[in-house]
Amino acid sequence: MRFFSSVVLTLFLIPRVVSAQFWAALPPIGALSAYDISFSHDEKFVFYISSESGVANLYRVPLKGGPAQQVTKFTDAPVLRAMHMIGRNYVVFMKGKTPQDSDYHIYRILDDGTGDILDITPFVTGVRSTIIGASYNGQFIYYTSNKEKTSKIDCYRYDNNQNISQLDLPNDKDYVVMAWSRDHARLLVQDPKDESLYFFNIETTDRQRIATPASGEHFVEALMTPDNHQMIVLKQTGSAAQVVHADVGSTSWSNDEAGDITRVDFSPNGKFRLLQHSDGTIDVQISATKESVPLTGTPIAIGIAPKENLIAYVVTDAGGTRKLKLFNIEKKTTTDLATTK
Repeated sequence: MRFFSSVVLTLFLIPRVVSAQFWAALPPIGALSAYDISFSHDEKFVFYISSESGVANLYRVPLKGGPAQQVTKFTDAPVLRAMHMIGRNYVVFMKGKTPQDSDYHIYRILDDGTGDILDITPFVTGVRSTIIGASYNGQFIYYTSNKEKTSKIDCYRYDNNQNISQLDLPNDKDYVVMAWSRDHARLLVQDPKDESLYFFNIETTDRQRIATPASGEHFVEALMTPDNHQMIVLKQTGSAAQVVHADVGSTSWSNDEAGDITRVDFSPNGKFRLLQHSDGTIDVQISATKESVPLTGTPIAIGIAPKENLIAYVVTDAGGTRKLKLFNIEKKTTTDLATTK
């Protein structure tokens, strides 16, 4: 593992300015969303991306009610994904230099928008970096990065002590990172050539094949439960989908949920999971009772609170207005937090 101190990285000064592990937001790992949502880890604020200023910027709104605050104030290019980090009150986000720029860098800013902005991308020029998710405890941000004119993709982990570590994946197979264990010792990766899944030990770089799709099958996504005990895989055969699970390190899989499922994920506290269907609707399934509660509308993006049974999500209402809503699972109540664009 190679370490970089963010202290020596380029400081990017500018005028004052997306959830596999619900990625902190929909859509899936590696994809970009204009409406990523993230809770602060004290659960006092929800962070979201909106273009009401003319360019997509980062905003935050208090859960107890009140006006939204614009955290970033870019005018040149949009913020593409943002995630809050525990312990340091930082938000990490992606951004290019122009709206057409595909060489995204990753930056860090205090979550109230004060102070300088730090570029935490290891290579300063010719880089496309993509945030792929945050650890369940919020202490790590995982992202991939590749240098200009090379197809090799490297995986990095940024912690709340401002250290960047390069995870030495065996890139002879260009593995895709799907998920990570809660103890941060292992990655669940996929070989894109045959979609086989492997457990990859971050420290020793040992790898163990745990599943290979049968003929006609595709592994849509893979993740690990918050308790670190099971692996979950969403398989697709034609138009049929099946969720299967296995104990960590095992190659013996059991069937779980079936139907028109296109995405599955767990809450960080392990008390519920989310099942997205082909029409875009999402059911919240309570782990203890298996009761399913549908979210109102068709969410564009979702953020899950790290401790409490809360979900923030963006939907478009009948009048075409996008709204940020808060769903309390225990009370089964939905409230409006903010209007977005």
